[in-house]
Amino acid sequence: MPLTRYFISEQVQRLLAGDDPSAGAPIHLREIQAAIAQVCNSLLKMEYLKVDGKFGQSIPNGASVATYDNITVSVYKNVSKALLPATPLRLPRDLGVFQIFDPANVNTLYIPIEMGQAGLLPSQPILSNLLGHIGYERFGNTVFFTKDLTTVMPSPKVTMRLVVLDMTQYTDYDILPVPADMESVIVQEVYKLFSTVPVPDKIVDSAGRDYRKQQIQQQNRDNQP
Repeated sequence: MPLTRYFISEQVQRLLAGDDPSAGAPIHLREIQAAIAQVCNSLLKMEYLKVDGKFGQSIPNGASVATYDNITVSVYKNVSKALLPATPLRLPRDLGVFQIFDPANVNTLYIPIEMGQAGLLPSQPILSNLLGHIGYERFGNTVFFTKDLTTVMPSPKVTMRLVVLDMTQYTDYDILPVPADMESVIVQEVYKLFSTVPVPDKIVDSAGRDYRKQQIQQQNRDNQP
């Protein structure tokens, strides 16, 4: 299911209510949704994008660079490929895919190539090996590298930096640019922020009456003259 702030906040609210739909949650949904944005920004190490010059007018307000670690690389024919963990913003010159690099060496950047240009490299003697670097082409949400990284890396994973909006810019029903495997981490981190708030009592007697309400009724009877 697509990850939205509303979907995640409902999960957190159920945890805070002790998984009892009849118990009122001690935290308002809006507070949880605001915390989700803060947690996502922290987990993705969000940094505001600063672009000068002619591209400045093409960059929407709130554009930020999010870092996604441990992206798996798999073999594809005689090269390799990887899936983008989220859909970046549409920007000039595909700036939405800001950087892809080897997590073991942040200075080892892979070179972006325009779509369809990798097949022309062998005909260019000087640029055929990209001066010793490895390039990549992006087709939709898939990145194809010019070499098989699984043969040159001890652990075939890469780190990607994508340009997305700051999490506070998304509505409650927009799909968040976070990978699916981060869902449980977000839920637990947000839950920790509010877990010190007392959870409603769920003890219910055999007749289905709330135990706490029964105690109050008994106290009222005892106080009667």
